[in-house]
Amino acid sequence: MRGCEALRSAFLNGAKDSARSPRIRTRLAGAGERQNTFVMTLIVVASGRLGADRSALEWAIGRGLEHRGWCGLERSTPDGPVPLRYRVREVDAPDPSRPVEWNVRDSDATVIFSLRKDLAGLSKQAMQSADVLRRPWLHLHYGVPFDPASRLAAFLRGNHVGVLHVTGSGADEEPGVCEFSRCVLERAWGILTEGIPPAAEGAGAREKPVGNHNGAGAVTPYREIPALRTARLLLRPFTPADAECVQRFLTDPTLTEGTLHVPEVHPVDGAERWIDGHGSALREGVWHWAVTLTDGKLAGAVTLFVSAENARGSIAYWIVREARGQGIAAEAVRRVIGFGFAHLRLHCVEGAHLEDAPEAGHVFENSGMAREGRLRGHVRLARDSRFHDVVVYGVLNPLCADNATPVNAAAI
Repeated sequence: MRGCEALRSAFLNGAKDSARSPRIRTRLAGAGERQNTFVMTLIVVASGRLGADRSALEWAIGRGLEHRGWCGLERSTPDGPVPLRYRVREVDAPDPSRPVEWNVRDSDATVIFSLRKDLAGLSKQAMQSADVLRRPWLHLHYGVPFDPASRLAAFLRGNHVGVLHVTGSGADEEPGVCEFSRCVLERAWGILTEGIPPAAEGAGAREKPVGNHNGAGAVTPYREIPALRTARLLLRPFTPADAECVQRFLTDPTLTEGTLHVPEVHPVDGAERWIDGHGSALREGVWHWAVTLTDGKLAGAVTLFVSAENARGSIAYWIVREARGQGIAAEAVRRVIGFGFAHLRLHCVEGAHLEDAPEAGHVFENSGMAREGRLRGHVRLARDSRFHDVVVYGVLNPLCADNATPVNAAAI
């Protein structure tokens, strides 16, 4: 079995890292770009193990960043083979520690995510390998003194990291590590490249959401809706060109069954007026994203209602009939939840649906929420003038130091 002594010998003998890329490519923003930000190229390295490792690969894919890494023979992990969509290669021996060692070797630095303070297993192996090879490493967990994303951003910048190895606990050990690592990566990237202000030292994630607060208590850190990407989707602002499709979709009675907060667009120009109002809605803390597929077709929408006073978000969505049954709704909702946690610093996000539409509950569960209760006779619908029960789901921000392990955090 290859261990740290072999790694130490390889280092002392001057072994070169054949797969390493040049150290970081960063520059200060130039003319026409947002100042006080960096233009970065980052390569994410991970094994693909279900947990912090796979969460990092998913984040990289969603951000359009290059990813790679080493995995076990036959792409094996404790949770089954690593899916082929991840660009990882097999090592040449069955030793479970070898993928970790090689990923450390082929990277500029390593970040290790866990919920507990103490490291064990492969996470501890990564730390030891980094020490042997004299690679910088950073361990982020719930007990860090202040905002973990700010610490990660400073770590990446200070060490000029261009190839980052991400590892940590498995989803079977700590289910919440998936959402924790993804939120930290997303917010750290925003600090480095998008001018998102870091949290003050000692403040942690207990502070209020970033942004300007209007009289309604809404949070508006952006002047326009940012585009968000996932492995299969692009979430973007609605445009006037979408009005015809929105009008057609939302007049389909099957689309709105069991769904709350679907816009009323029955007048001929209702969709156009609804889209025109998104700018003013954003100033009131209402964020509308158009969900589009890889071919550019509109598949639905996700809306986030933000209460800055309570650092809380409420999510609603609708998906066209042709795009259902493919996990698109959950993927889009999960991406918006991550944005709310990482960039808006929301403490929690909730969702709700009519009790007689259980398929909506599956979407919330698959996006990382847990069922929290039922509100009896909570809403009265115009279509039947009857009161309906509503089922409520929610998830806490894993970046908040005063939150316990995230409720049913999604294992990616």
